[in-house]
Amino acid sequence: MKKIFLLTLAAIACCATAFSQEVIKTEDMPKKITSFSLGDNCKRIIFSFPTTTPTGKDTVMHGAILMNSEVYTNKSAPKGIILNHQYTITASNQCATRAESLNIESMLLTENGLWGVIKGVNNNYIIVSPNNYGFGGDKIDRQAYLYGDITAKGALDCLRAAKTVLDNEGFTYGSILASVGYSQGGHSSMSTLKFSETNASYNDIKFDGVFCGAGPYDIDVFYKQLVKDGAVTRYPVSLPLTFSSITSMEQLMGNEVFTKYSNKDLFSEKITDKVPEWLNGSYGSDSVNTLIYSIYNTSDSVKVAEMLTHDVMDSTTTISNDYRAIMRKNSLVYSDWTPNASDNIYMYHNTGDDVVPVECTISMDNYLKNSGFNGKLDVKYDNTDLSAFKSFVNAGTHLMGAIFFVNYASEILNNLEPTSIQELNVQETKNVDNNIYDLLGRKLNGIPESGIYIKNGKKYIK
Repeated sequence: MKKIFLLTLAAIACCATAFSQEVIKTEDMPKKITSFSLGDNCKRIIFSFPTTTPTGKDTVMHGAILMNSEVYTNKSAPKGIILNHQYTITASNQCATRAESLNIESMLLTENGLWGVIKGVNNNYIIVSPNNYGFGGDKIDRQAYLYGDITAKGALDCLRAAKTVLDNEGFTYGSILASVGYSQGGHSSMSTLKFSETNASYNDIKFDGVFCGAGPYDIDVFYKQLVKDGAVTRYPVSLPLTFSSITSMEQLMGNEVFTKYSNKDLFSEKITDKVPEWLNGSYGSDSVNTLIYSIYNTSDSVKVAEMLTHDVMDSTTTISNDYRAIMRKNSLVYSDWTPNASDNIYMYHNTGDDVVPVECTISMDNYLKNSGFNGKLDVKYDNTDLSAFKSFVNAGTHLMGAIFFVNYASEILNNLEPTSIQELNVQETKNVDNNIYDLLGRKLNGIPESGIYIKNGKKYIK
């Protein structure tokens, strides 16, 4: 029963994605690789598409398109496309292009799936599951965990590629375009909206609705909650994921500050040597949680102070300030972005969430209101008591909150007004653009004094 329940919640939270780090020619991309059935009512198309790595190198990633049998056989018209963002996963075989379960994706696409709670959310929607950096092979070199710009760029490239694949296969895809994610996926969904509006190459992509559930939008607030005296975590895998990802990604992108740090500077002796194995793709996130529980002789939570070093817990130390600086950079509430007035943003958070504190959504809510955003903002702070489920599943109220998020989103999705998904550009704009951008597509004030920059689609080194 517990296994079925966890698979069900995994389906709500995300249909994760795959990644290939092999740098190959991209002339023939995007390209359908294969399609096959998953259960009686789910079809999955796997495809590849061109994008770039965090360091700006051309590469190929893989993603999945999912639809129910009625849509696949043209018996029912699709309502639109849901760009679905990955929940926290750590196993390479959990991603959408490799998952072997017949039930995870099929539960997403049926009216009766998820014990009825899914309702109309994904019924007759085509789901595009974007790649997250790091996935696809048997091992995971590194994740860009909570690196919103990196994840957003891959998601938007995947979305464009999926439209091309659907066109080539003769599918229609309705008139609604929505972005949906929970937990890490909530952070990614909001990041994708921001990236599409602050990077000229993606301004053509307009979402009818952006749905974000229980996301760590303010990672610094998350940190402050973790380092409080006596703080515990019911989802301990998030700690090595967050801190190890910062170390590896900053080192990859040439941030010399982080060349001096390693796992021994971050984690207690009990787990320092185990973290690389836990995050190499062999273990699922629930399995890593269980392993951590066993090390600390507990069954459902771990004291944060027993996992992190004293220096990381102390907000006055150099290492703490260095990592918190990146957390703030990767947050969504410390910028000058104001969403477009035409945006419809929907956020959900259970106030008793025991993994991602509701303060993260409060911070995002306040930021949007203070930014001058004049579009639609609907924020549901759910006071439903989910504490009874703590003993039933790891991560307790946070994971249960995903079901309530789906219920919340379903009612809204069924009544969204479409924009013009049919006009979504297949490829990046070819218009002359004399602006200067960094490797993530962010507009710069001018040519940088050193490093790599992009102008008119070409990379230059100074």
